[in-house]
Amino acid sequence: MPKVRGGTYTLEDCDADIQNNPLRTPHAVVKHWPELFDQALEIIFAKVKTYSSGQLDLKRKDFGGQFFATKTAPISPTGIERMTPLSGRVPVEWKMRTIGGHGTHATNWQLMIDLDDIPPGIDVNGPDRPHVGYLLTGKGHWTKRVDGHIFIEHVIATRNALGEETTIAAKAFDKPLGEGI
Repeated sequence: MPKVRGGTYTLEDCDADIQNNPLRTPHAVVKHWPELFDQALEIIFAKVKTYSSGQLDLKRKDFGGQFFATKTAPISPTGIERMTPLSGRVPVEWKMRTIGGHGTHATNWQLMIDLDDIPPGIDVNGPDRPHVGYLLTGKGHWTKRVDGHIFIEHVIATRNALGEETTIAAKAFDKPLGEGI
């Protein structure tokens, strides 16, 4: 398996490296953030469809309606905060839950998507490069767990930031599917 460019992490089937050649500057990432994030989402949604055997067929338009921001963080302290029209806090983690399939093949799905950039010196099991990550879990017919990463040059904020906050919507994900906040 190949390694992610600029890092030591070995790419798995659930990962993708969409870093430009040559690498994008922080300014270019900010300028093209919506398109870059959309590209990462398209890859994640295609992989999720495969791993869920077609039960989860998500499109970009679903991201705004079915996903809830569960964590926010300040714009990253990498110089990006001076180049972006965004200010203050931005979402860095989103979750959605749904039931797919029916009968004995029904599965309670949860999909989490996050922005992450592990600071140097932090010992974690995940990759050491900026990425849009995803975690797909299911209870019922499908019980596998898929943890993947779409590598990019920079993220506008990170889940590992000081000052990360959990949102009110996150409380709904602590309850069984079907119960409100």
